[in-house]
Amino acid sequence: MSTNLFTIFRKIGKAVVIFSPVILITAVTFVFLKSILTSPVNSNDLSTKVIEIAPGTSFRQAAKNIEAAGIVRHWWALEIISKIKGKDTIAAGEYEFSPSMSPISILDHLLEGDVYKRTVVFKEGQEISELGAIVEAAGLVSRAEFNQALQDPNLLKKAGIEHGSFEGYLFPDTYYFSRPITPADIIMTMVADGNQKWKPELD
Repeated sequence: MSTNLFTIFRKIGKAVVIFSPVILITAVTFVFLKSILTSPVNSNDLSTKVIEIAPGTSFRQAAKNIEAAGIVRHWWALEIISKIKGKDTIAAGEYEFSPSMSPISILDHLLEGDVYKRTVVFKEGQEISELGAIVEAAGLVSRAEFNQALQDPNLLKKAGIEHGSFEGYLFPDTYYFSRPITPADIIMTMVADGNQKWKPELD
């Protein structure tokens, strides 16, 4: 072996000795982060929890709330993934998560605004006086708040109703709402649904 070739191999050997700890640390860090970012809290736990993100909640606070609910091990895992994706804007609302979901999947639900929907069934023939109990049972708003909104003259005016009552204007149907929501939001959605589905010949 020539002197030059020997010198090259000796330098390579020194470099390996010098940089091997760095390579090892980098590899361990990569494996650790990969586990944190992709592994669920418990892949066998298929139970779900509904978490509400209130309007004005920062991304970091939302992530901490999710950690507190036991859905992710570390809130900052969600923040790291959001930085990688370049997105951290989430819509207010309720989200349904499971400990079996990976942090990446949880973040996708948040970024896509995939909110949890509560079902309200208003059957044909039901009186609107019964609707307050229905929306309360769905966990949306209290019966008292809803019944008060039904009598609000300003809301009737906003809906373009001159008869002093929403009776006959709330279309019987199956509705899906997500919190946070107000009684007025629910009522106006039902009025709009009725206006859209009401046939002119029925006038």
